Amino acid sequence: MDTFLKLNFTRFQQLDLTKYEIFQKPISFNKKDKPCFFPADELSTDKRHLTLTRSNTWYDYTAKKEFSTFDHWLDDTGYYYLSQIRFGFNRFDGRKSSISLPDLLTTHGYYHDPKMDEVTKFIKKLTIENKTLESNVLVWSPAMVQSYNQFMKE
Repeated sequence: MDTFLKLNFTRFQQLDLTKYEIFQKPISFNKKDKPCFFPADELSTDKRHLTLTRSNTWYDYTAKKEFSTFDHWLDDTGYYYLSQIRFGFNRFDGRKSSISLPDLLTTHGYYHDPKMDEVTKFIKKLTIENKTLESNVLVWSPAMVQSYNQFMKE
């Protein structure tokens, strides 16, 4: 996904977001304003706005941090689901001036499986706690309980 976002970021910034049904132009909108990625609930959390730099790295200009991949930024924000991320403007003017990241991706030809978000979250949590699939996952079926290794050999 990171490669897809980087390759298409310029196109996304020039995109006419008004073609999305839920999008409303922010109050005091200027054509020079550039949309960015941000958490859907950023009103209740720290402000986080992500953009792509000329050197092809991600930069969160509110946190003043640079990230090599979009996933690194997600990890830093504590968000794991793409549905928690929006693209557009967040002006705190009460208008819906953004679209969800899954909407942006699917309308531009990127296939996203929401179930993979849950798998990714699980794998990240195992990794953070220095655990492995092989040593910590049991697969249950009506006939038996198998370790990850036994299950994957079949």
